Amino acid sequence: MPGTVVSVPVADGDRVAAGDTIVTVEAMKMESPLTAPVAGVVRVSVRVGDLVRRDQVVAVIEEDPAQAAEAPTKRKAPTKKKDPV
Repeated sequence: MPGTVVSVPVADGDRVAAGDTIVTVEAMKMESPLTAPVAGVVRVSVRVGDLVRRDQVVAVIEEDPAQAAEAPTKRKAPTKKKDPV
């Protein structure tokens, strides 16, 4: 949904943790915080007052390799094969 950037509590190059608010956008009198899905270094591409459109990239997080290595990885469960009859 299109909206207006009302706050950018981080600066370009800051380290962020997963869940930190990166940008807050207001649309239709409602504020929506956009949060970091992973920890890393943020590169912000908007400023307060900028108009944003739907699906616009407002920031990119360069994932911290040290924390990515510590994060558990999802592994596929082994499947049991049936013997042909």
